[in-house]
Order: sequence, then C-alpha cells, then structure tokens
Amino acid sequence: RELAGPLMLLVVMLIVTDGPSHIGPVRWPARMLPLLAVTALVLVAVLVSRAVSLSRWRNKAVVAFILAVISVLRSASASPQGVFAFALWGLVLLVATAIVILLGRRFGGAIASGAVLVSILAVLWVQVGAYPNNLGVSQWHMPVSRSAAKANFPNYQGVTLQLGQRAPVLNPAAAEATWRSLVFGNYPRTLGLDYVNSYTAIGQQKFSSLLCIRWEGGTCQNAKKYLFAMEPTTGLTYADLMGLDRVVLIKHAFPHALSQGAPDGWQFVGDDPLSFVLERTTPRPAQPGRVVASPGATVSNAAPSKDTAESMTVSSPSGGSVVFSRLMWPGYTATLDGRPVAVDALKGVFVTVRLPAGTHAARLALSFRPPGTTLGLVLAAGGVTLLTSLLVLEYITRRRRRGVREWVGHARDPAEPKSQDRGDAAVTAFGARVVRGGRR
Repeated sequence: RELAGPLMLLVVMLIVTDGPSHIGPVRWPARMLPLLAVTALVLVAVLVSRAVSLSRWRNKAVVAFILAVISVLRSASASPQGVFAFALWGLVLLVATAIVILLGRRFGGAIASGAVLVSILAVLWVQVGAYPNNLGVSQWHMPVSRSAAKANFPNYQGVTLQLGQRAPVLNPAAAEATWRSLVFGNYPRTLGLDYVNSYTAIGQQKFSSLLCIRWEGGTCQNAKKYLFAMEPTTGLTYADLMGLDRVVLIKHAFPHALSQGAPDGWQFVGDDPLSFVLERTTPRPAQPGRVVASPGATVSNAAPSKDTAESMTVSSPSGGSVVFSRLMWPGYTATLDGRPVAVDALKGVFVTVRLPAGTHAARLALSFRPPGTTLGLVLAAGGVTLLTSLLVLEYITRRRRRGVREWVGHARDPAEPKSQDRGDAAVTAFGARVVRGGRR
C-alpha cells in the first residue's frame, strides 16, 4: 500500500510518454520522461533497500553484469556511432560495482552505500561535462543581467505589439543589438513591459488566426494588414480593439514598411537599426477599464479593472453592446443589475456583452472563473479531509496498540518465571484479539 502513490504516478507517466509525440508546441515525451525515470528509480531504491545485503554476492554480480550489458546495447541502438564509448562506460560501471561489493564485504553496508553516492557524483560530473549548456537557449546569447537588459531597452509605456518572425541570433555582436529593441518569448516580462507577445503553450485559436501569431510570439507578414483592418461592427481597427499604444515592426520581416507609410492615426518614431516603431498620433479613445468599444451604449462610473473582473454603469435606450479588450475564454459570466446576461465574443476574439433595449443606468459586472474551479476545490477539500481522517485513525490505532502492550506488561506476575513462554504467548494472543476487536 505504501508504494501505491509512486506506482500510480508511474502508470500515468507511462501513458503520457507513450501518447502523442507532441501537442502543439508541447513535446510530451521529452518533458515527461524525467518524471518517469525518477519514479522508477524511487521504486527500485525502496525495493532494493528492503533486501540490501551482500550475501550471495556472486548471483547479484551476474545480475549487475547483465543489466550493464543491456544498458550498453540499448544506448548503442539509439546512437550506433557511440558504441565504443558506451562499452567503455559499461566497463567503468562494472568496475564501480565490483569496488562497491568489495568495500561492502570488507567494511560493511555503510561504506558500500558511501561508495555508491560517490559514483553518482562522478556520473553527474560526466553528464554536466557532456552537456554544459542548453543549446536551445544559449545560442540566442540573451543578456545574463536583468538590470542591464532593462537599462538598454526602450522604456515603452502602454501596450505594445511586435510583428514579425524571430530570426536566429548567431553571434554575440548581433545579439547585443537584437536585445536592445526586439523581444521573443517571455523576454518582455523579464523587462517588466506590457507586450501582447509572449510564450504560450495554450493559445486562443481565434486570436492566433487573426494575427497568425505563433506560440513563441512571432507573427506572419500578413499580420500588419490584419491588424490595421477595420472591424465593421465597431468601426475600429483591431489595433484599437486590442488597446494598443505601439506597434513594433521587425525590419527583416517588413523591409518596405517605412516607404508604404503609416496607417491613419499612427506615425513612425525613433531610428532603430532592427525595427520600425509605430505610435499613435492621438491617444486611443478614452474608455473605462478594458472597454474598447460600446456601440449603441454609454459607459460610466467604472470600477478599477482587475485581472478577473470589471464593473461599470451602462445605458442603452435601443440596445447595444460593450466590447472588452479581453480574449474570449470559457469561464466569463456577466450580470446586469444582478441578473445574468449572455457573454458573447466579437469575431470569436474579444469579450462582448450585449445590452437589452431600455437599459438605463444599470450596473454591469463581468467576471472570469476558470471552468471546473468549484469541482476542483471540492475534490481538494475531499482529499484533505480523507488525509486528515487517515492520520487521526493512525494516531488512534497506535494509542490502542501502545495501551495493549502496557496492559500485557502489567498483567504478568512479577514472581512468574520469564521462561514460561506458553503463558506469554497466550497473553500476547489475547492482546492481539483485543486490538482487532477495537476494545480494551
């Protein structure tokens, strides 16, 4: 029973690692294999520790030799060009095993265990030497100091969107210029700036299609055309609906952006070697909170916008709608003066609440709660309750067993010879029956 937890985790990890090779950008087997390996190692360590002994060491040495050979063959099957290196390390492993056996037979299990720990450190040293860094990240030559990165990057205020695909940073000289003006992945969060671009493994499909934005934040070349297109329902561009203050165009993706001119209401500013920067010529329409449009409706008295809530007063004599600069995810609900109203989405992207005709100075409240939150909290509370009950039951059981042992000890006659094993056995059996019966 005490191995139930690791065994269940092992089964789940086997299913996950044997499933799809990837789902979007998430590479399941590559990310979950360490959990599978650690779980298997924990189980092996626990089981071996219960029977650790150097008796019949010859048989165990044969098993160790077979395991080493299997490891070498499996490694060679994955990378045949390294077969000689694998064979060498297999031999080293066998020598280390022989040393552990000799130390254990001569000095005991504690010394043998210490030798095993030392061998683990040696293996770790070899692994770090073989893989000194993560090439998937180090080749980008990103700044190692957050303070220096922030000091060399423009202090953009408001909401910024960068358009264009990322380009490899092949040398430190190019990297220094890149990280002074461009962002990729979650680099904007490191700088403390409000960028739409970010790394995500769970993108909103409609929004991603709107700007053909990728999981690491890069976009296609058509994104500029889509961004400044007019949305007919509101009469605003998608840049307005997103509440953007600035658009950064990567030059190698948009080499002719400057000659094509700036969109209406925008202008090119600055002189950066790697990007064109568009900023608004006039502030975006003042709207409370994250409201970006309210066709047929007026909005006032808005409470400060929160991550998961909006609240404001709305009026709509002939019916209208309120559009928020929020992506439409499952979990949004809205009430109008306490009565539920439907939550819709503009183009499947922006959260929209439609107001009925005759709405006058009503309080509109929008809130977000991830689906399944209530069920998750109930299950968590049930788990805590079950764990607490098991701990209390274990405590009560131990107290009863301790009481029975004390009672058995007092029930013996001090004058009775200790060699009367039959009587002792009878008393002990009686005590066990008491424990099983749940009474004293």
